[in-house]
Amino acid sequence: MLSPEHLLWLKQCIIIFFMTFVHEDAAIFAAAFSTVEQLLPVWMAYVSVYLGIVIGDMLIYGLGHFAQKNSWLRSK
Repeated sequence: MLSPEHLLWLKQCIIIFFMTFVHEDAAIFAAAFSTVEQLLPVWMAYVSVYLGIVIGDMLIYGLGHFAQKNSWLRSK
């Protein structure tokens, strides 16, 4: 079972991860703030931001690839 501290870390990491989809700079700021104020380990904050940015960029690339292959979108 996870301790309350570990659950807090997990919650913060998930929030930071999804925050990168909305605004990457705000997610980096939130990760830095969490490491300073909430004692979130630096490596967890780094991994959350990194994975959020990489996966978000891959999703954007995938949407562009899908739009290129879609005949209805290409006709517009």
